Amino acid sequence: MLDQVRAEAARERDELRTDLRARAERAERQADAYRDELDRLRAASHDAPTANGSSPVGVKTTRRAAPTPAA
Repeated sequence: MLDQVRAEAARERDELRTDLRARAERAERQADAYRDELDRLRAASHDAPTANGSSPVGVKTTRRAAPTPAA
């Protein structure tokens, strides 16, 4: 009985290790992709604006609200 419980616990532990390893590898790939995207965005933000004065492609800009007229 004890051997059976130990064997089951060992199987569960191995399954958990496999799952955690897969999650860690997925997280590393995602982190690499985020770093690559951040590097690309940083490089794009350092480029000069285009001829029409707009931001480079791929760089998100925020719009500011127009000032309210004074009463």
